[in-house]
Amino acid sequence: EHGASLLDTAWMAYPGHGSDQARIMVNDRFAYVLALDADGDDQGTQAQHMEVLLRWTQMALAEHSLRTDALKPDGTAYHHQMHYGNAYSVHLLRYAAPMAYVLRGSPYALPAASVQSLGKGLWVMQLYAADFSCPRAIGGRILEVVDILKDFWETFILLGALAADYPGLAQYDPAGVAVRLARLRGSLRGNDPEPMRLYARLQAAATP
Repeated sequence: EHGASLLDTAWMAYPGHGSDQARIMVNDRFAYVLALDADGDDQGTQAQHMEVLLRWTQMALAEHSLRTDALKPDGTAYHHQMHYGNAYSVHLLRYAAPMAYVLRGSPYALPAASVQSLGKGLWVMQLYAADFSCPRAIGGRILEVVDILKDFWETFILLGALAADYPGLAQYDPAGVAVRLARLRGSLRGNDPEPMRLYARLQAAATP
């Protein structure tokens, strides 16, 4: 009922969730709940669905030191009991950032610890990526995907927009985000005007 079965699974006994499921839940199910009207569906109201999804997402983004998915205290993202640098859990970061942005300032805003985990995960991706590429040695079976960070420019923008509300994202101040986006400028899609406008505002904020 209203997705409450999500909270009854064995996953809820431990922090972190399987990244295959988690990245889909924070993207697809979140979109579904947003599309509901206040009365919801035959399983419950929109508010009930959102409350369940929020509790589930907090657990999915919780850091832990077990061998299972997803986010670790050092900021690495695990899958298949290893640091998987270019797929799976890193996409949890990519899909959870829009959720955090949309819910900011609402009764369903993600807690600071969850958003800080997102920021740490993306920051660590920059540390192990050379020129925004993932070393093949931590690419698991997906060896052909090395330029993973070029797809995360929206995530930089969203975390920069959230920095004012979450002190744990201080490293994503407008100046810092503008510098990182400038390095990614060649991969920005010019046919999407809103990100480019926000990018320009970040650049202006970074100018003395």
